[in-house]
Amino acid sequence: MQLLARLNEGADRYADRLLQMRLRAAWWLNKLAPFHPKLIGSVFQGNFREGSDIDIHVFASNPHSITILLGFRFRSSITGKAIERCGPQELAQQIALENNVDVNAQTEELKTMDAKPDRYAVFL
Repeated sequence: MQLLARLNEGADRYADRLLQMRLRAAWWLNKLAPFHPKLIGSVFQGNFREGSDIDIHVFASNPHSITILLGFRFRSSITGKAIERCGPQELAQQIALENNVDVNAQTEELKTMDAKPDRYAVFL
């Protein structure tokens, strides 16, 4: 991947872009320091491409505290709009409205899911 990017953009331009992205990542790591941030992905590994994001993992007991610290809501990298979100109650209401499944039926389905193994489960 690095070879293709360097061939396409030139080694100097690629190195300059990587430096700029890593400096921006360092800025974010400093700003997010209370949340023990870790840079991951292509910018860390040095194999980014056009359109690559700077990927940072943060750790917080309350994710909302991150947005409070930053003073803004996170925006979608696709649309640029604030990321919409909902909690369990809002999701239950949305399922009821869009799928005509009342809250009691949803609760029963969730109970049966507790008994089924989840093939997508992460092993802890």
